[in-house]
Amino acid sequence: FIEYYNPQMVSQRDKPYENINGSYGMRLFHWGRDPHGLKNIEVFTDQMKNIYERLKINKNSRFAISSYIIPLIDSNRIAMNNPHSISSSFFIKDNKLHLNQHIRANDFIQNLHKDVFRWSFIQETLAGWLKVDLGQMTLMYDSLYMRQKDYENIEKYEINIFDIYDNYPPEQDMRLSRIMWDKTIKDLIWIEAEWRQGIAMDNSVKTGNKYWDNCFRAILFRVGLP
Repeated sequence: FIEYYNPQMVSQRDKPYENINGSYGMRLFHWGRDPHGLKNIEVFTDQMKNIYERLKINKNSRFAISSYIIPLIDSNRIAMNNPHSISSSFFIKDNKLHLNQHIRANDFIQNLHKDVFRWSFIQETLAGWLKVDLGQMTLMYDSLYMRQKDYENIEKYEINIFDIYDNYPPEQDMRLSRIMWDKTIKDLIWIEAEWRQGIAMDNSVKTGNKYWDNCFRAILFRVGLP
C-alpha cells in the first residue's frame, strides 16, 4: 500500500522481511509486536487506546505516555530503519491537549518536516477523540543534524521554502470523534484500495469534513481518477 505512494520505502526493509523495523504504526497500536515476527512479546498493547482512555477518565493525568522502543527487540538488532522517536507525553491543560515528543536524533533537512506532520497528526487526532482544543507540541531532540551534502546545497532548500497553509489553511480542522475517526479511516482504506486497483470509479465520496475530503481528493489525484 504505502510503497505505491513512496517507492523509496522499499530501501528501508531488512531482507527478507516485509515490514519496516522502525514503523511507528505497529509500535503505537501493537507495542510489543516484532515487525519481523521473531521476538513477539506475549501481549500486544494499543498505546493510542490507552492514552485516550487514561485522559478520558482523568484529564489531569500526567501518565498518558507512549514508548516506541521495545528493549527485547531493539537492544541487539541492527536494522536498516530504527525508530527515531523515543516517547510521546500527552497532557491536558486549560482544556487543550499538549504533546512533548522526545526524539533521539533526526535529519534537519530530510526528516524534521516528517516529525512535525506525524506527531501533530497524532496529537490532533487524540484532541478530537477527547473533544478538547489543540495545545502546544514540543519536539525535543537529543541530536538534530544536517548532512554535509545538504549543508553545501542549503540555498536550494531556502529557495523552495513554502507555506503549507497556502494550500491547507488552519481552519481545515481534522478533529473527529473517535467513532467518526474510525469510520473515516476505514472508508479511506477501503476506497483507496478500490481506486488504486481500478475496481471502483466513484469519486463522489464526502465526509462532511473539509480536511478529510481533501485527503480523499489527494488520493484520487494520485491514482489518476478525475
